[in-house]
Amino acid sequence: TSLYPHMFWTPQGKVLLTGPDRQASLLDTATWTWQDLPAVPTARVWGSAVLLPGGTAGSSKAMLIGGVDLPDNLTATASTVTIDLGNLAAGWTAGPAMVHPRAHLNTVILPDGALLSVGGGIGQDGIGSLYSGPVYESELLPAGGTAWTAAASQAQERTYHSTALLLPDGRVVSAGDDRPGQQYTDTAEIYSPPYLFKGARPALSWAPAAVPYGTAFQVATPDAATVTKAVLIQTGAVTHANDMSQRSIALNLVRTGATLTLTSPAGVNAAPPGYYMLFLLNAQGVPSVSKMVQLSTGAPAPPAPPANLAPDASFTSSPAAPVAGGLVTLTDTSTDADGTIAGRAWDLNGDGLFDDATGPTAGRTFAAAGTYTVAERVPDNGG
Repeated sequence: TSLYPHMFWTPQGKVLLTGPDRQASLLDTATWTWQDLPAVPTARVWGSAVLLPGGTAGSSKAMLIGGVDLPDNLTATASTVTIDLGNLAAGWTAGPAMVHPRAHLNTVILPDGALLSVGGGIGQDGIGSLYSGPVYESELLPAGGTAWTAAASQAQERTYHSTALLLPDGRVVSAGDDRPGQQYTDTAEIYSPPYLFKGARPALSWAPAAVPYGTAFQVATPDAATVTKAVLIQTGAVTHANDMSQRSIALNLVRTGATLTLTSPAGVNAAPPGYYMLFLLNAQGVPSVSKMVQLSTGAPAPPAPPANLAPDASFTSSPAAPVAGGLVTLTDTSTDADGTIAGRAWDLNGDGLFDDATGPTAGRTFAAAGTYTVAERVPDNGG
């Protein structure tokens, strides 16, 4: 196959090869033999590929997104195709077409199961440039959706050698594109998905640092009553429009009063050992800020949450676009999973002393434009 093949570890305990040319195969690492799969309908050079979100048993479905059908074509396609290892007789099936044709794009799995495709361009123009026709507008495919929809546009070109990663707070960073003249001056941009504008986020106050496979474990949250879903998303590793490490695994969830009990994936085939971001989501699909959890065959039995958890300190500021000489108001939004917030203290001048204000709100006028540091300290009723 071509350079930078799209490869994924599957619940079958085999490696799935899905292009970027038309070849598709499964590698059995026990015998080091290949099994040919139905050929990809067209080549997907410079395209993106993802292992679609799955449950605790893992995912057997892959999607190929965009790319170029070399050598027959030099321009990108908007089409997508999927394959299900649990139903190989169906072969490759057409998926929803993107809004824009793209090559050199990046696709990120979001905590709510949606796919975000960013950047890319036409593929390669007549003079051999891999940076031509940049696509600025991003697009989203909802979990289980049948159509991509346009999303926010990026400010800068993100084509060949660009990257995109999910951040632990549920946002996405997009960076790179080493086009001539920008190799050493490039920037990064951060995207806030629509779920961050659907109301308050559930708080994840505590999770065990490591868990073994197939094990029930508890997490602490003050929002247990409204949490409807928990997912693990493996930390990413992007190269050449593909992140073969990212995978999203929905966990079994049991609510008992204010306690949430989750069950880790069944085994290493469902979720390879390593570090994962654990997100809690509510019915609106709004994710918490994640906690990092290590899946390991040698992890000890996970402990119960501590008797007294530290509060989750947070605050908002307004206006969203402050101006020099205008008042900035800070409003406390802190929560405590096992008690109440007992007080508030503010450091508004960045001196490290929390002696500038108390109470649920505080304000400061900044005389000049610039970057300033403010902080809040909140104890709970347990001290």
